[in-house]
Amino acid sequence: MKSFEGKGAVSPLGLADKNPKPDVSMKNRSSYSQAVFVTEQTHLPESFVVVTAYNPNGVKHTHRDNRYFNTQLEAEIKKRLGTGRCFFEITGQSICGSHKELGWGIDCSVAEGLELGALFKQEAIFWINERRQIYLVDVKTRQKHPIAKTFEKKLAKPI
Repeated sequence: MKSFEGKGAVSPLGLADKNPKPDVSMKNRSSYSQAVFVTEQTHLPESFVVVTAYNPNGVKHTHRDNRYFNTQLEAEIKKRLGTGRCFFEITGQSICGSHKELGWGIDCSVAEGLELGALFKQEAIFWINERRQIYLVDVKTRQKHPIAKTFEKKLAKPI
């Protein structure tokens, strides 16, 4: 498995981390734990991470900017992933669908997902392990917080 290390030290977003955010265990953790996921992917990897590029540094951006950030993330994933591993579109959203963040499910290690999360100025990523349990992983502290016992319970139909 190829490592992502050493690539992309400069954020493709061109955003400075002027206001570091606190550990997600202290901020917004309930919002993260209530998230549901929508994907058209029918065959999911045994273990994968979910990363978005929306709202870097926890700062709300326009829909247009967020779509641009998402295309930059897609390009970075393609550049780093190599052959034999997949990635797929996945949307994390509130249960009612009022808040949505397009992102990517990626067949990679937690460490590789955290590298992408840090590069794209995210507070956290989701990790789905081999037993299909979901964890919220803080990008800065790397602390793992359990979210759900099975990923399938967090899958929703598109709204």
